[in-house]
Amino acid sequence: MLRANGWIIQANAPIETPVLVLALVAVVLGLRAMILVSSSISDPVHDIVDAMAEVERGHLGKNDRCV
Repeated sequence: MLRANGWIIQANAPIETPVLVLALVAVVLGLRAMILVSSSISDPVHDIVDAMAEVERGHLGKNDRCV
């Protein structure tokens, strides 16, 4: 609609550049979202692995008392 009427993009302008820019923006935002989601999943897993390693070493609590 905007291109056909020549409001934002002229009707005879090539469409490849806006499509490439839009694709690049989508890839960059998608990568950022993927990094955010993967870190929000992996951080708690790393915390659990660290806690399991502490229990393996015999540290059962914050004050290191054995019951």
